[in-house]
Amino acid sequence: MHFEHLGRLKTRIATDAFVSVERKDVLFLLGQALHAADISNPAKAQHLQIKWTQRVMKEFFLQGDRENELGLPISAFMDRQKTSIAQCQMGFISVLVKPLYAEWRKLLGDDLQPAIDLLQLSLSGWETDGNKLCEGWDL
Repeated sequence: MHFEHLGRLKTRIATDAFVSVERKDVLFLLGQALHAADISNPAKAQHLQIKWTQRVMKEFFLQGDRENELGLPISAFMDRQKTSIAQCQMGFISVLVKPLYAEWRKLLGDDLQPAIDLLQLSLSGWETDGNKLCEGWDL
């Protein structure tokens, strides 16, 4: 539901719909805030972002292993033999996290800029160093 909710958030922000907030708006914004927190690992300092990426990728690969054992198609990003962690993270940041955080910045203003800066730093790190960032991981 990420893209559906992001579209709704964009529309509501663009039309100043949150100027007078109703209960349904509060519930929607709380849900979006929880979602933003859930996908926030690239908006953390690099040492934390790397730890969380390792944890998530380990979980993804274990799920892919289980799907393979059951003879099921392996879900996207969960095949340890075919997935580039760097490419996965660059896509995650560019397609999911940055657009959502950009909308939150419109709503919250400059207070969110440090998170936006860390997102860009994370993206640049994956682009520059690629899979070197995850060498030696026990996945």
